[in-house]
Formats: sequence, C-alpha cells, structure tokens
Amino acid sequence: MNFQNLAGQLVGWRFLGRQLGLTAGILDNIERDNKGDSKEIKYQTLLHWKRTSEQPTIGCLAKALKEDDRADLAVFVMEGDNSAEDFVLYTERCREDYVLIPQRKEHIFQYHKKPNETITGVLVYDNWDDDTGGTAHRIAGGPGENCIKVKVTSQILRGMDFTFFVYGHKC
Repeated sequence: MNFQNLAGQLVGWRFLGRQLGLTAGILDNIERDNKGDSKEIKYQTLLHWKRTSEQPTIGCLAKALKEDDRADLAVFVMEGDNSAEDFVLYTERCREDYVLIPQRKEHIFQYHKKPNETITGVLVYDNWDDDTGGTAHRIAGGPGENCIKVKVTSQILRGMDFTFFVYGHKC
C-alpha cells in the first residue's frame, strides 16, 4: 500500500497511531521531528508502525482505520490468520470513468489460490479520497478457502477506482 497517498487522506493521525500500538512518546517524537508538516507526520507514523510492529499486516492497518472511523480508507477487509509473514499474493486495480447515464458500474475481483498458498486476508481499497467511490461486498470464498470473489459497485453517476489485495502465505 502506498503510505504517501494514505497519509494525505488521514486526519486523526494520533488516534490511528495509538490504534496501531505506538506509544504517546513515540507519537510526540514524530510530531516534534516533523513540526509543521502534517502529511509528513502522518507518513512517518505509518512508516514507524511498519518498521517496528510485530504484525504490520494490512489486516491490522485496516482494523485501526475502522477504529479511527476511516472505514472509507479500508472499504472492505476480512481478517483471517494475519501474521507478519503474510504478503501480497495478488493485486488488481479497476478504474472506470463516470458516465452520464444514471447507473452504477460494477466489477468483480476474484482470485483462486495456488496449491501451496493460504489466503489469510483481503482488502479492497478505495483509491478516491472523498468516500464516493462506491462499496465492496464479498460474494464468495474468503480466508482459508480456495478462492475469494468480491463485487465492487460505484455510486450512481460516478466512476470508481479500487485496488484489490489478497494477502496470505505460501506453505
């Protein structure tokens, strides 16, 4: 995930940092070291979490974003057996422009695991920063299963820009 883009969309970085397990002292140091640069403070908070956390997984980040009332930044997450060993098994982006016809656009993301893989988590990330990209819903599969299928739907008269991440590990 691009922490630079995510940092630009955050507001309550301190609460998010606490949700990610960073201490008040660490957050104070980050703020002091980057005085006056709000986006850099947020970015450094995310980087510090990724470097020092025992579990810097997308599932942990998405859960913290939801706790920070920023579920729009982690539109859809299913948490399975997330661990620090998890990595991206698959990623796909769907970007469609808006149309003047009053309808919704739909796209189905899907991934079928390879025999030596275990799916542990899925994230569908809304790349737009104004919470207008649409919604995502799991329609089949999930962590621990052979596949995952997620349908994203735009709002009426809007395009969409989503990125689909499948996390897991290899056996």
